[in-house]
Amino acid sequence: MASEPSIIQCQGVTKSYGDTQILQDFDLEVTAGEKVAIIGPSGSGKSTILRLLMGLESYQSGRILISGNLLPSEKESRSKRARRVPVQGHDVGLVFQHFNLFPHMTAIENVIEAPIRVLKLSPAAARTRARDLFEKVGLFGRDDAYPRQLSGGEQQRVAIARALAMQPKILLFDEVTSALDPELVGGVLNVLRKLAAESGVTMLVVTHEMAFARDVSDRVLFMEKGRIIEQGPPSLIFSAPQNERTRSFLREILGKSD
Repeated sequence: MASEPSIIQCQGVTKSYGDTQILQDFDLEVTAGEKVAIIGPSGSGKSTILRLLMGLESYQSGRILISGNLLPSEKESRSKRARRVPVQGHDVGLVFQHFNLFPHMTAIENVIEAPIRVLKLSPAAARTRARDLFEKVGLFGRDDAYPRQLSGGEQQRVAIARALAMQPKILLFDEVTSALDPELVGGVLNVLRKLAAESGVTMLVVTHEMAFARDVSDRVLFMEKGRIIEQGPPSLIFSAPQNERTRSFLREILGKSD
């Protein structure tokens, strides 16, 4: 991995909401094509990282680069001289916990909207791409169903297809199974497993599904209080974590005892 180019670089990033500091001198590099799982307790800053990388929020200090392009900080965003990232919306896709589908649009309309408006694909080309993706994520034949007619798992698959339709270089997944009924979790995770195995896209996955993190990731990051406490290959993090806080977290999550 060391010889591969870094597609994501976070250097000394800080992020606060009022007096509450979420990220503290946060550093991270992710290489192109790498699959990274981010684990840790609630409130540790995991989802904030994804929102910053997507450009949904800005940070106070440090630097964030996507494919070498600088995402402006809060101060830079207020400056007319701030250099914008012209392809950021195409480079990065985010799949949320709660689907965020347009309820008045069918499944396929949800997927083709952005490719038509942003990528300027023809409606026919966008529909062809969407149908191919529906087949990959297990939604064949559900083109014309509205979100209310789909299960939670099917809605999340539409959301994954919608992100993939923009052909991003980086895909971010924020606890994509947390809003699902337990019996639907496995199907969505299998879609992500297949994507990780067959796609060269860079993936950052915030998850509490430890078996999934162990199976699909090249690297696991354990976060607490806005910092990476420990990181390494899944075989090390899950079988022989070096940090006591990592060990106690995994004991609690996995139901392990000393």
